[in-house]
Amino acid sequence: SLFWIRISPQMKCLKRKDQEDREEESEDRSGLLYGIDDVPRWYMCMLLGMQHYLTMLGATVAIPFVLSPALCIEGRYQTLGRLISTMFFTSGLVTVVQSTV
Repeated sequence: SLFWIRISPQMKCLKRKDQEDREEESEDRSGLLYGIDDVPRWYMCMLLGMQHYLTMLGATVAIPFVLSPALCIEGRYQTLGRLISTMFFTSGLVTVVQSTV
């Protein structure tokens, strides 16, 4: 029941992934280190997780600061703090939902 999109210069098609396609996919990696079903070693998972966290942290904190003048909460640090904490809560909730579904 796994589906994937094979993109070629001529057409795009939706195909069912079977054993033959998996063998072709392993040969045609085009320089990628990890495929979608691969699991990196534990230390690489920690490193990539920290990279993802730092990227997410910067973006999640920057958005309320950019939007604060448009939301008329400039200088109201308690409201800005609530907005930042709401963004972190929502990001965490969406991550849990996305990883379990």
